[in-house]
Amino acid sequence: MYIQAQQTEPVFTTQAIPEASEVSINGTSLSPIPFVSIRREEYKSGSFSIGGVFVVTLQGMIYGDSFDATVTALNNLTNLLDTHSTSGFFQNINIKCGNTFIIKDGIGTLISANFDEGPQRNWMNVIPYNIQLEIHEHKKDGTLSVPVVPAHTTLATKYGLRTGQVSTDKSSGIRSLSENFDINLDDTMYYIEEVAGFSNKHVVVGFSLRVTGTSSMTSFHSTYGLAGLNKVLTKRLNAYAHDGFSSLLNDQNTSINLPATFDASNGKLRQLNYSFDELNNTAGIDGEIVFFANSNLASNALVTYDINHDTNIESADNSFTVQGSIKGFPDDDFVSVTTGQDNGILNSFNDFQDQAMQNAENALNNMFNTQNRFSATLINKVKNKDFMNSLLGVGELDFNNVPQLNHSQADADGNHNANSLDQVLNKYRLVSKTLSRNYNDHSIDFNIKYANNRFKLANAYWADVNIDHERPANKLVEHVAPGRGYPIIQNVRCKNMESYNITITAQFEPRANPHSLENQANVKDLMDATATNLGCQTWVVVTDSETLGNNGSYRRTKKYTRPFPLAVDNTDSL
Repeated sequence: MYIQAQQTEPVFTTQAIPEASEVSINGTSLSPIPFVSIRREEYKSGSFSIGGVFVVTLQGMIYGDSFDATVTALNNLTNLLDTHSTSGFFQNINIKCGNTFIIKDGIGTLISANFDEGPQRNWMNVIPYNIQLEIHEHKKDGTLSVPVVPAHTTLATKYGLRTGQVSTDKSSGIRSLSENFDINLDDTMYYIEEVAGFSNKHVVVGFSLRVTGTSSMTSFHSTYGLAGLNKVLTKRLNAYAHDGFSSLLNDQNTSINLPATFDASNGKLRQLNYSFDELNNTAGIDGEIVFFANSNLASNALVTYDINHDTNIESADNSFTVQGSIKGFPDDDFVSVTTGQDNGILNSFNDFQDQAMQNAENALNNMFNTQNRFSATLINKVKNKDFMNSLLGVGELDFNNVPQLNHSQADADGNHNANSLDQVLNKYRLVSKTLSRNYNDHSIDFNIKYANNRFKLANAYWADVNIDHERPANKLVEHVAPGRGYPIIQNVRCKNMESYNITITAQFEPRANPHSLENQANVKDLMDATATNLGCQTWVVVTDSETLGNNGSYRRTKKYTRPFPLAVDNTDSL
């Protein structure tokens, strides 16, 4: 027998076979010894080796003294091949020429087995065969099994591939390997204006890793099949979490390094997809990691918002509505999610998602309730825009000279002081709030409206002040003369008394008591301040009534009448 190891087609010869030569599978020797051809097949990712196999072709003959003997020999060989069908692999594959092992205790898989037409019809005494095997590892130089084609050292370290002896934490039999990243830097995510430390500033890095194995020999060793593929995926996922992106995104020699305002070592795992095909021995992961701006006070949430402005000419009010969304993320960063997941990449991810909704709630509370940074800063930004103050220039009307509009506003302590109109116009309060929670998306949508309503009342949602002014006028008497076509109108030289009807309409919280001493005092302060601005605070109060509703509605009306007459108009009778 002549054995040739090269990357060309096999060559067969009729040279004498050394007595110690051997070809055996699973401990069973093939006799007569077949011709052997060995081809080294190397698998690469880029220009780097990730492993490979020996493709071994055995070309031999089965023969016997009779047809029955030949068939028996055929059955023995097919029974040997059937062991591959049940176990998925061959072991103890030995190819020896003389006393020298070419393959010793090899591990491999069956690719094909063909029984061809021989020199005799109907396989009478001779049956040719051709068997092709893939050898993955063997005991090349001793007692330890090593890959027949070792992976490149760099890739072996990076992806956990085998270069030497068997290791349960490294993968074997990898046929193909691909890995890529994408970085999204669009204006909707990166350049949005920040308000009081709340923004949508972030960078998304997408990653994708695909691995294909040569064999599914899971029953032989956990480094093969899906278990082996999963070791590659998990190792890379942990590498992304611990240092992969820090080095990738902080490389000053490239154009993808993050700005100093971002921390590449603190990412949040937003998405993770795991795909596998057990029959074809393939697996892969896809995912996205979000990196936050260091200036974001909501370190576990992103905030997007739009501002709509409305100017009401009739009421001389400005308002703006802020609508947006808060997207929550888990407390733990990407490192925490993936740490210790050598036995699987799906164990922990969902455990952290329960935290995401709570962090959205915390951000909402931080923005609008507890610290109120967002509201205060946002109002300041909006009211300083030129278009917000342009209302004062409408037409020829001078608002400052219209006393009915120049009312007081409660300060932080609930006290009412007469303020000029332009001061009041620059003050805003919350008038409506709508929240919508999406638990599947760990997000909260908000719609919040602020307005600079001038008639504010402490403890009330809103308050309006209406004024009915009855000015002095001549009193007239009609005299009816029979037969005259129209009455005689006489000016009795007496004036109606001038009066103001001041009505305060307010809405309190339904469970509150609008008639409490505190609220009554606030209403009185607003009523007195209004009367003072009108100049009727010393007039006689003719009527004073109020109406309360069980839904928190409130209405109070006061009529002030001038206690002294104006100069009498002596105009003649009409």
